[in-house]
Amino acid sequence: MTHQQLAELRTLWETRLGEFRASGQSAPEWCAAQHLNVKQFHYWKRKFLTETPPSETPTSVRPQWVPVVLQEPGDHRSPGLRNPYRSRSSRSVPGL
Repeated sequence: MTHQQLAELRTLWETRLGEFRASGQSAPEWCAAQHLNVKQFHYWKRKFLTETPPSETPTSVRPQWVPVVLQEPGDHRSPGLRNPYRSRSSRSVPGL
């Protein structure tokens, strides 16, 4: 399949999925009315859901490591990690 054919098929299925959403029918009902294979329908639906749209793909951002500093229990010299759900008035629990 050529790149152009794949692009046309993709556009076709984007249109079909839009029509399905507007129909209010279940996938099996809509596919039967359109004479489409429901497994093929789910394949394309899943394909579009798992892809990141090209407009949202960062081109200049690379993953980076972030330094994490952990403190020893009872060591209050550095801020360390805090539990935002624990109130300041509650008792301290080791390991949290």
